[in-house]
Amino acid sequence: MVDEIGDGVQGVSIGDRVFGLGGVTGATAELLILSAWAHTPATWNDEQAAGAGLASVTAMRGLDALGPLAGRTLLVEGAAGGVGSAAAEIAVALGVGTVIGTASERNHEFLTSLVAVPTTYGPGLAQRLTTLAPHGVDIVLDTAASAPWTTSSRSRAIRSASRRSPTTRAGTAWARMWPTR
Repeated sequence: MVDEIGDGVQGVSIGDRVFGLGGVTGATAELLILSAWAHTPATWNDEQAAGAGLASVTAMRGLDALGPLAGRTLLVEGAAGGVGSAAAEIAVALGVGTVIGTASERNHEFLTSLVAVPTTYGPGLAQRLTTLAPHGVDIVLDTAASAPWTTSSRSRAIRSASRRSPTTRAGTAWARMWPTR
């Protein structure tokens, strides 16, 4: 909740609920000076608002590692989670051509609300990606981390789908959001 406003700050009033980032330190502070902020959606509780800033920055860093997004097909693994959903929304705002998001079926309506094309994990992923992205997957942001990077069946399926088209650039760009195992 905003209790004081600095010089030159616009678009916010004392008493507004906001979330954001205040630098590297102070995450557990009662009071914080925010360097980046947004109004908190009315449907979010305080815990959701507290985690949104970090999830958004993490998503942005992963997307930055992938290079230009405009017009490209992005696959977000784990798209219904905090980082994955933030990545889908940011990518759409930055002009990505298509976002395909993997998630359990119960989260498909949520992904559709983010303007992402939902698909499920598991067997048949390569075939589903071939249908959803007939020209191939250009870039992948994997926030799911559910299997070892080089040997997972999902990884093989995505790589297979991304290489099947002659118009797909060699070496689909990948960003991994967890440590190498």
